[in-house]
Amino acid sequence: MAFDSIEEIPSYDLLEDADALDWLWLHSKPWKIFSFSPVQAERRHSFSVFENLAAKRECHEALFGQGRLLLLDGKSEEALALLEEANKSSCDAGYLSWFAWALLLVSKDQSFYRRFSTQQRSNSCCKDALVLHPGFSLALRCLAHLEPESIPNSVGLDPVAHLVACGRQALDASTAQQRRQGASALRSFLAEVQSPEDLPNVCLLLGTLGATASSSGCPAATSSGWVSAKLMALDSLWRYWTKSKRPNRAAEAALVAVGALRSERQAWQRAVVLALKARGRGQATGKTGDREDMPFLPFFQTQKAETEERFCLHGYLDTTAAKRWVKKAC
Repeated sequence: MAFDSIEEIPSYDLLEDADALDWLWLHSKPWKIFSFSPVQAERRHSFSVFENLAAKRECHEALFGQGRLLLLDGKSEEALALLEEANKSSCDAGYLSWFAWALLLVSKDQSFYRRFSTQQRSNSCCKDALVLHPGFSLALRCLAHLEPESIPNSVGLDPVAHLVACGRQALDASTAQQRRQGASALRSFLAEVQSPEDLPNVCLLLGTLGATASSSGCPAATSSGWVSAKLMALDSLWRYWTKSKRPNRAAEAALVAVGALRSERQAWQRAVVLALKARGRGQATGKTGDREDMPFLPFFQTQKAETEERFCLHGYLDTTAAKRWVKKAC
């Protein structure tokens, strides 16, 4: 696929709603976006439509729409009030799940006692949503943060999302063996799982993490869902290795994703940026690691010009910024 035939969209916009909410819970705000995208323009237009509807008459759908868009933009306090009001007018699994996520995200900045109370409310909303719609993915993803012990047995989750959640949990485990298993599973997911036909491999990787793969035919992720899951897996693995002061491992994971996401230009650009950042950190700290940790070195030695050209060609960074990135990192 020719890269210049695809319209520019920042890679954050490729995340599915549940993955974007996961990101906000883990990092509080969206990652840096270098250009205004059609997705963002559509969201702004939708917000103004919902705002006009809500001003003309009482409309819980408009309140929910506003709250959802604000939450995806990281404005959880504003979103909470709107979603709570919408939830009073209509109680269904979708409304309850988004309200639960708003409560969860708001709780991050609260005191210990208020946080406990808010998260209890969020937990209750998730469970009410699952009563109304058993296996509702958005509720299960929220509940995974409130009850981490439920993750391995969350068979209602799409296996791809389940694998990324289990892998991320393993990276935070107390034992080195579990962390190694989590890193290995996420790297294998990036390298070996390319399409829905590879779903059996996903189930095998879940097994290595001690998780229960569904035997009841969970809905398979869409193609956009697979790209979104790979971006989240890459982020988790990259941050784990950089936090462990192994930037070359982080760069290697990013370059595995570069190869896997080559046909998805926006996601590919995100992987390249993370590879460059990891390489730059390795040089800045002097932690270059062993030679066996550096299979990616030829990439940085031979593809500087290609990286610069692609960043500039597709408007992701201007020429000056692209050269600065490549010069600093390579």
